[in-house]
Amino acid sequence: MILLTLSGLLFAGAWLFGCSSAPPVVPITLEEQLKQDNAIGRQLAKDFENQISLVKDIDLEVYLRKIAQGLTEATPALKEAPIGILVIRDVNKKWQNFALPGNRVYLSIGMLKKAEFENEIAAAIAFELAHVLKRHAVLKLEKSAEDRTSEAEVARTKLPENPDEQPVLNVRYFGPAGIFNFSNIATVSSIDETVGVLYRAGWDARGLIGIFEKFRDTPDQSP
Repeated sequence: MILLTLSGLLFAGAWLFGCSSAPPVVPITLEEQLKQDNAIGRQLAKDFENQISLVKDIDLEVYLRKIAQGLTEATPALKEAPIGILVIRDVNKKWQNFALPGNRVYLSIGMLKKAEFENEIAAAIAFELAHVLKRHAVLKLEKSAEDRTSEAEVARTKLPENPDEQPVLNVRYFGPAGIFNFSNIATVSSIDETVGVLYRAGWDARGLIGIFEKFRDTPDQSP
């Protein structure tokens, strides 16, 4: 279970830190951290996609993937996983986009229909990739594991040899406790990261303003 897996890792890390004979821990790079996140993302994607409704449009997916691939290729930390773009049906007419580790991006069909310029679509994708770079969903998942798993359960948890084989259970995606419910601070940090993702790929970052203006002007659709 992924929550136990994460909690087990946290417990093991704390134990190692307390051993005076343990060598100093060398911080891993962002690229290395994201590579580890990708295994978690593959599990989450299977579970998450069972809870949403996908729009099947091959031509649209190919078009979106071409834009997204240009963004990921220009940012070294995003090269560890192939980009995947899926279009999702809106729930209660709300335009909601999501992203999971492993460069799995989900875009609202309603938002895409309202986009006027290509740089707005690029900005929407880049904004979700920025959340991946900042590890916002993973950090929320780790916090959830800490909150919901007792110390005794952590002690009994066996660290998996292959995270891909662990089932994903009890992950909350939506609502106040969901892993996609980011704080204002996290959102602002993603905006800064988005500008960098767009700039490195040669896109006009003003597309992000266009997307935010559409959310502002359509409060009924804004998430």
